[in-house]
Amino acid sequence: MSALPKLVHSRVAAAMSIALLLLVATVALAQAVEKAVSIAITSVPTYNPAGGEDKMETVSGTAGGCANCRVVIYVRTNKWWVQPFADSPFTPVKDGKWSTDTHLGHEYAALLVRPAFQPPAATTALPAVGETVLAKDVKPTTRCSLPW
Repeated sequence: MSALPKLVHSRVAAAMSIALLLLVATVALAQAVEKAVSIAITSVPTYNPAGGEDKMETVSGTAGGCANCRVVIYVRTNKWWVQPFADSPFTPVKDGKWSTDTHLGHEYAALLVRPAFQPPAATTALPAVGETVLAKDVKPTTRCSLPW
């Protein structure tokens, strides 16, 4: 009879060890994924505080660490507007680079998102990094220098 409690104790200890090992491995994997996932805006249009529907320029950058992810661009004027258009908000990543046309404003945001992300057409605050938004970069426009 005394062998049964020892057997139960050793199996419980083994199960707890396996559970702890799985927890540590999951945390390590999550940290590795967080470090590898990235997005950066490398080029933004020149400054235009009013924005506008009639003029567009290119915004571009780099992204990495996420297979099947896409980029969502926002431009800020009076609020954040998805780019280039509400009915085509996703920009593909090819060889670690992305580029798209954008309307003009005074600040740009690039989000690296999972396919399940559904971007709002306009918002007062950018979506937070989390389950479907993996990384975010925000850059102001470049001010053009005048010759005088």
